[in-house]
Amino acid sequence: MVPFNFSFAFTTDYRYTGKPLDINTNLYYYGQRYYDPNVGQFTQPDPVSRYLTDPQKLRQATGQNLQQFLQNPQALNEYSYTQNNPIRYVDPTGEYTQEAYQNNSLAVRSWKNVAIGLRLIGWNVSSYFLNRAVSLNPGTLNIRQGQDQHKVIDKIQKSNEYQNFVRARIKDTEDSGLTEINFTGGKNTANETIIFNKGDLGYSIHKVTNIYITGKKNSDGEWEIHTKLFDQYDFQPETYPTDGNILQKGINQGVRWADQSEQNDVISNYDINIEFDDKINN
Repeated sequence: MVPFNFSFAFTTDYRYTGKPLDINTNLYYYGQRYYDPNVGQFTQPDPVSRYLTDPQKLRQATGQNLQQFLQNPQALNEYSYTQNNPIRYVDPTGEYTQEAYQNNSLAVRSWKNVAIGLRLIGWNVSSYFLNRAVSLNPGTLNIRQGQDQHKVIDKIQKSNEYQNFVRARIKDTEDSGLTEINFTGGKNTANETIIFNKGDLGYSIHKVTNIYITGKKNSDGEWEIHTKLFDQYDFQPETYPTDGNILQKGINQGVRWADQSEQNDVISNYDINIEFDDKINN
């Protein structure tokens, strides 16, 4: 008998529960922390444990109040994978256990595959946001400098849309003879906001709901800027044209499908807060 060839199982870095394997450490990456398959536990404590004294954040992360959360003693094991019950539960983000059936639906698995594809073409922000949206309780996503493993801030800062928008606000300030900027724009204001028109940011953020820019001009002419962006992860297919090349049409059709999945509660809306410092030479 010819021995069965198992080599196909090692042609991808995405193995156990579809999570990427770090071949240098032999750990699986779950977004919030790493899983060690040799001991069957995470290597860092559950981030949700930090919310036990903050009822609002606990509910955002788990969908439960403190009493409901504490009803299952296994939830207090900060290092266990799926509360030591991988048959019933899954932990897609390394943050909170959820019922396996919710993760195994065809629609959810399909969107997770889309997220993998987006990452492979370099759209790391779209991949990250989408993958979070198909978790049970995505909660609010807060992104800060030094806590931005997916380099969302870096991509925003390097974009033409961000650079042009901030420079225009600085020019308006300088034309007014001022050396300090305090700008508020977006929804429910009379001012503009940033619109990312294409690519990774175009399909992950697109139109920023609210933007706040503060800062001052130094003696050497350089501006020290502090930027806050507030947005909601959702899909608005009417903002994406149905014309264009084949690739553009395909992507926009994907947006329309995502909108349908959002309406069917497969993809969840969640708030995004991004905050960072920058220096601009205008």
